[in-house]
Amino acid sequence: GGRFSSSLYLIGMSLSLVLLSLNEQISNFGYILGGLEFCSSMQWTACSLILANHYSQDPAKFAASIATLTLASTCGTLTAKAGGTALLHIFNDWRVVARIGASAALAGSLIVRSLTSEHPNANSNKNAKEENKLSMNAVKLSIKSVLGSRIFWLAGLAHATALMTRSADRVLGSFVLEATNLPRKFCGGLTASMTVGFLLGLSNTRKFYDKPDIKSKTRFLGRKYFGAFLSVLGLALCGNQNIVNTFIPSKKILAGIIALLAGSMSYNLSFQVYQIPPMVASTLFEENKAVCLSLLDAFGFFLASPVWAGTSCLISGMGHNGWMATWTLLATLFAIGGSIMVKVMPKILLKQAEKGRLN
Repeated sequence: GGRFSSSLYLIGMSLSLVLLSLNEQISNFGYILGGLEFCSSMQWTACSLILANHYSQDPAKFAASIATLTLASTCGTLTAKAGGTALLHIFNDWRVVARIGASAALAGSLIVRSLTSEHPNANSNKNAKEENKLSMNAVKLSIKSVLGSRIFWLAGLAHATALMTRSADRVLGSFVLEATNLPRKFCGGLTASMTVGFLLGLSNTRKFYDKPDIKSKTRFLGRKYFGAFLSVLGLALCGNQNIVNTFIPSKKILAGIIALLAGSMSYNLSFQVYQIPPMVASTLFEENKAVCLSLLDAFGFFLASPVWAGTSCLISGMGHNGWMATWTLLATLFAIGGSIMVKVMPKILLKQAEKGRLN
């Protein structure tokens, strides 16, 4: 279950951080950091599964809980970055900071085990017995059930395009630096606009569920994809030196425009990135939610990696025009993913409505 998995992987994070603080061999750092990243990546799926078990009967409450989880996750990331930097200044030793992180992860594991429940109290005993019936055959059947669904593949492909927004901040800083030649620290700080956009985009959850019917919800989703498409096209235009030199002579103004467009991109895709995977898992794969959530994220990261690798080739091979080509490619992928999701979403919402009537 999600509760046990979250607690277990938090212990794994704690052990990884302890090993990191004790390690003296450079060759081992990659393995330890890989293990740390793996354990960390499982937390979102585990927490989403717990929330799905509690609120899957009420789509609006479930969406609100995922929005809260997203907010907590983002705030936690920002706190960890700021807190880690402060601790480094205080102790001036990254190994001490790693051990503090290990203690925090261990405390988190204890909190998850003692203060959370896998299911609502009324169903806890029944579901606990069902979860104990774990076998390799059951896992294979779950994976087969999810992968055998055509909607899963379509939703996964659409989700993969939207998920690239989460890693776009890694290239945004370099883009701002090359486009403006402003100080590196200033350019890196502008990537925070994407985090702000994601947080503001959480408001789209309520707007989506306030829509009266499936058609209006689908149109709302389509408008968000279109907004992201236009935002990324704007970034592509900012990568065109001729246009920039003609219409935007000030580099600081250009940096501000890029930050606004990047924030708009993440704002318009926030709902899709954080809400749609749990919605798909809890609606279409009630018995295999954990497998579906894991595979959707894996699908997204698997497809995003070669795209970003390809964009690096475009940037290095095409010079200044490489950034324009990169953002145009991303806009095209958003358009394709949005078109697919808009076609799939009515089926998901219809199933969700049927499930709600039965309950």
